[in-house]
Amino acid sequence: ANEQAIYLKKPVVCFAGFGPQSTVQRFKEQQKLLGPLLTLCERNITTITATILKLLASPKPAVTKHHKAAAKKIMDDIFKTA
Repeated sequence: ANEQAIYLKKPVVCFAGFGPQSTVQRFKEQQKLLGPLLTLCERNITTITATILKLLASPKPAVTKHHKAAAKKIMDDIFKTA
């Protein structure tokens, strides 16, 4: 879902969860591929709220062609295996 949202130029706020798909390491790897629209923050309500408010108050970060292409490739790979 993160890739799809970023492909549509929507910011995504991530924080570590409990499964293998929501580790800090995985989100850092995604952030390298997908760019500034993916924001990683600590898992507590104060930090999450502050991060969202900061994103709403600031202009959209620039998404490069590389980030958009990476998001599209990941989405295409997902649809091939579905």
